[in-house]
This record gives sequence, structure tokens and C-alpha cells, in this order.
Amino acid sequence: MTRRQVSGGGGDVTTKGRLLLTGFDQLVRLSLRGVWVRGDIPTHAVVWAMNHHHWWDAFVSNAVLRTAGQRPTVLISDKNLESFALFNWIDAAPASDPKRALAPLRAGRTLVIMPEGRMLGAGPLGPLRSGAGRLAAQAGVPLVPVAVRVVMRGSQYAEAFIDIGSPVRA
Repeated sequence: MTRRQVSGGGGDVTTKGRLLLTGFDQLVRLSLRGVWVRGDIPTHAVVWAMNHHHWWDAFVSNAVLRTAGQRPTVLISDKNLESFALFNWIDAAPASDPKRALAPLRAGRTLVIMPEGRMLGAGPLGPLRSGAGRLAAQAGVPLVPVAVRVVMRGSQYAEAFIDIGSPVRA
């Protein structure tokens, strides 16, 4: 695996959104020992379908996608969107509104989705929901399987490993 520098990218968001995204990038850059990526970071619209074992997952994915010039949208449960309203500043899409989830894909942006539907402990994938494949098919974009693992390995800081699979048609 190669280490890649995580930095900003993206498109037009509100001033609050830009500040929040910059803060997320800084959080990843300063709080993790490293982010290692294997595979090609997509530079066009895809459904980024990843596991969800750690609260870092969405932050790391967002930062990595932004290094490729993407402005990803994260699909988030309505409950979490209500609890963390600041995600509205960065154009998060509520899971209950497929039209809002399709809009970024049709605009050429990536949609980050966790098909397990919730955060699970480390281990094998849980049962997958069909939404990621359905959204990719409706938007006519590839689905990219992604494995994310955040681990502590003999250092004060955690490390993130991202394995990006080959794009597939949904």
C-alpha cells in the first residue's frame, strides 16, 4: 500500500460547509498516524459502497475522495442527520430521500454509502441492503466496493487502511 497525502478538493459549498470540510481534513491529517490507500481513487461519479466499523470511516473516505478533486456526499440515516445537523452544511443526503441521494451522482459527484446500514464491530460484513446497487443503477454510474479499517498498531495514533475495489455495474 502507498501512503497518500490527504488534502482538500471539492466544489461549491457554503462558507460553513467549507470550514467544516477543512476541519474534517485537519482532523484526519492531525489525528491519524497515516492513511494508506490501495486501488484507484475515483475522479468521477460513483457509488462508494463501504463497510462501517468505526466512526472514522466517513471522515477518512471524505478526505481521500477530496484528494481526487471530488466533493462527496454521504448518505446518512435520518436519525443521525437530525442529531448532527451540521452535516446539512456539507450536503449530506438523508437515507429516506432517494432523490437527494441521486442528485449528486447526476451532477458528477460521488455518493458514499454504507450498505450494512449501521456501524458494526470489526469482523466480516453484515447483511447488505440493496440501496447502493439500486442508486448506482438509477444514476447509471459504477458501484465501487471499498473496505475501510482503522486500527491501533503499537503507536499513540490510529492508522486508516482503505482498499478500493474495481468499479462494477450495478
